Amino acid sequence: MARAQQCDASRGIITAMARPNYSGEKRRKELEKQKKKEEKKRRKLENASATSTDESATESGEQATNPSPG
Repeated sequence: MARAQQCDASRGIITAMARPNYSGEKRRKELEKQKKKEEKKRRKLENASATSTDESATESGEQATNPSPG
């Protein structure tokens, strides 16, 4: 594959032009996606644990306020 080159005719110098680093950009995007995915998973776990804690507190509260007749 030919590289992009720029020629400075007055000096007779050929310099390679800078090319974008697509692989680095791709890696950065993959890391951002992974980070978002982990953050979403963490939030779901926190919400699930908070919900289960609330439900267990409610159930124990109901048992205490509604003693079985006996």
